[in-house]
Amino acid sequence: MTAINRVVTNSDLDAITSCVLIRCVEKIDGIKFIDLDEIRAGWKAVAGDVLVNIPYVEGCGMWIDHHDSNKIDKPFAGRHERAPSAARVAYNFYASQGKAAAFEKHADLLRETDKVDSAAFTREDILNPRRYVLISHLISSQPEKDGTVEENLLLIRLFEEGPAEHALAHPTFARHAKEFLENLEASKSAIRKRMRRENNVLVMDQRALDEEERDLCNNKFLPYVLFDGADVLVRVKPLEPERSILTVGFNIFSSDDRLRTHIGNFLKRFGGGGHQKAGGCSMRPDQVDQAVKEIVEAFRIR
Repeated sequence: MTAINRVVTNSDLDAITSCVLIRCVEKIDGIKFIDLDEIRAGWKAVAGDVLVNIPYVEGCGMWIDHHDSNKIDKPFAGRHERAPSAARVAYNFYASQGKAAAFEKHADLLRETDKVDSAAFTREDILNPRRYVLISHLISSQPEKDGTVEENLLLIRLFEEGPAEHALAHPTFARHAKEFLENLEASKSAIRKRMRRENNVLVMDQRALDEEERDLCNNKFLPYVLFDGADVLVRVKPLEPERSILTVGFNIFSSDDRLRTHIGNFLKRFGGGGHQKAGGCSMRPDQVDQAVKEIVEAFRIR
């Protein structure tokens, strides 16, 4: 197998945990945090790259992923399977090679990452997040844009050293956690004020909001406990002047029979993807309103 020189991944708790695990068994010279737009724009992988939690890119040395919509029908080095997290796929891949013992000290991190990435939350997790659930809220999905790449790298090192409490004791993450928890009530008010509802579908359009209110409305799961009977949340966020992000999520407290179609596969029509119950895409701002209309129509129960 080609030597791994760099992990290329997105930016969330699953990506961070995957980096921690891979560094237990591989010598990694670097980590690149990438988003789908950069991949879609023609980003080139090289043989020393291991791609994790993102779509396969021709030329990479290895690929590890768990998104249904990213499945490919050709041979590749690595592993793709349905699992609670990409970190779990990484674990399974190396465990099948007899390397499971290398991950024993990270069993709690891996278990909690499975929980967060599959949204296996209780209402208490959403209303009063703690430990790894809380940390998951503190990771920027756009670290290059937000200038938080070094924070991601720091978090990887802190996880290598100890559990969630160790990371949350660091001044950087202690400050972020304090701000997040202090803003929870304000987030509830902002979400109630800005949410549009169409039967069982919620739409949070953040394009016209200032940065402070946008941050307050970012919580992905609060809407599910604030709006009874809501099954699907559609969120629109400006990425940059020429791109907007759309994410779609299914209420983790709703029964499965209220989900009318596979979200990740549905979003392929807009160049996106994801899982059965969650996915995302990006597009030009002038395409957003029509896309939201189609998404609402597809998932609304009259």
